[in-house]
Amino acid sequence: MKRTVPGLTWSRQSKTFVDCLHAVLEAAGLWSEPKYMLSGKTGMAFKFCVHQELLPLSVTAYGEWVQEHQPAAENIGIASAIYAGHTRHHTFPLYREAVMREMKASINRGVGVIFWEPEFCVIYGYDDDDQVFFYSDGRSGEEKIKLYDNFGLNFTPYWYAHLILGKVERDPLDVVLQSLRTAVREWETPYKTPPNTDIGSGQLAYRYWITALEKGGFHSFGASYILSSAAQSKRELHAYFREAAPLVSALTYIVPLYGELDALYQDLVAHHSKNPTKQAMALKEASAMEEQAMQCIRAVLAEHPAADRPMPRWGSAPPR
Repeated sequence: MKRTVPGLTWSRQSKTFVDCLHAVLEAAGLWSEPKYMLSGKTGMAFKFCVHQELLPLSVTAYGEWVQEHQPAAENIGIASAIYAGHTRHHTFPLYREAVMREMKASINRGVGVIFWEPEFCVIYGYDDDDQVFFYSDGRSGEEKIKLYDNFGLNFTPYWYAHLILGKVERDPLDVVLQSLRTAVREWETPYKTPPNTDIGSGQLAYRYWITALEKGGFHSFGASYILSSAAQSKRELHAYFREAAPLVSALTYIVPLYGELDALYQDLVAHHSKNPTKQAMALKEASAMEEQAMQCIRAVLAEHPAADRPMPRWGSAPPR
């Protein structure tokens, strides 16, 4: 018998993980704010990586997904269970069997599941009789199917399934401040996928991007995808800071900066998407503007030092 989550629809606008998370949470009644607030509060809008050759993978190569997505969701009070790995691992079939049971249970509760197809997509139903999952890729309203036997298999070596367990309320100010800490960390961290150094993050991402445009020989679709994704992130951040400013008055100085960044990127998308020279010149200006914004954010954080951070869920902390 076919089981589905009612009202779970989405389209590609932001990073696909953000699009999927927003769709799943909204359909489950766990989120009611605009998507740009989700993108900002989770810190996902600040994640910005670029491959030296401007490959399309730049947009999702912002780190190890479990380590990136779990804290992002937890910052808005969302608890997750994430299964991920390489399909070449001998234990993959066992993990797949276990996660598919949990996915069905989640759908029965009215909560969709985020998975990597690629890119990130949403499973919103299943049918045990036909042995299929029903999912949406955000490109159209067409219902797509994934055979149980093929779950986790795609043209990349990775598989990923993200289940939402529930939500707790968090202090709004703490959420915003933690998103600002994420902003600075993303800007100052040069490499998010070590030991690889061909993908730069934050400031280095701009340098890689500008160098590739000036040198030539880059991936044309990747260049277009990176530009459209970055433009959407700046638009989200402009709106996010506008709404977050009442919580932290100093953010009012950042709103105009991201307004200028938003306008700059929208102009590039609308009028110069095929002009590498014009893009490189504008991106140098954008990089300087973002550094100015980060200086403002650092000043805000200096006035709101972090309290003792909670013990990491995994890591080197000894048992007590």
